[in-house]
Amino acid sequence: KRLINKNLEVINASPQRVTGDEIIDSILTLFIKRASEFKIHIEIQGSSLLEIPISHDDLSLLLSNSLENAINATQLVSEDYRQVLLNVTKNKDTGTIALLIQNPCVNPVTFSQDGLPQSLRGETHGYGTRSMRLIVSKYNGLCSFSTEENFFIFRAVFFHAQKIKGD
Repeated sequence: KRLINKNLEVINASPQRVTGDEIIDSILTLFIKRASEFKIHIEIQGSSLLEIPISHDDLSLLLSNSLENAINATQLVSEDYRQVLLNVTKNKDTGTIALLIQNPCVNPVTFSQDGLPQSLRGETHGYGTRSMRLIVSKYNGLCSFSTEENFFIFRAVFFHAQKIKGD
């Protein structure tokens, strides 16, 4: 909420209607605007982000942390490759919801023993990825951080998905 209130002017100037949810769309508008300043395109594919079975507060944090990291990494690559992919898929048979966020990266990524990417900015950084994992775990989901070729990939899976009401 602080992030939205702090950037209300940007959000009101060019609201994106992606999900139909005012808070989530405001977060997306803010990060799409921030990305465009670095000539980065954010592509959203698949099912609605609102299908992800977590509270609005947690979804806002998950999106904020992941998109902030993706934008920071993507601005270091050549302009021709500046694209962040956000994809939500739903398995209709099992109710499983999967979230994938992928961005190009030029710097090698090292991972700690617990699978979290280690920040190049020192020990006082990296709380965003820890927060992302805690959010996914809170809803009995699983997540992973990995690199494949020249891409950094965050995956989260939520099982037997039922949307959480209230925040």
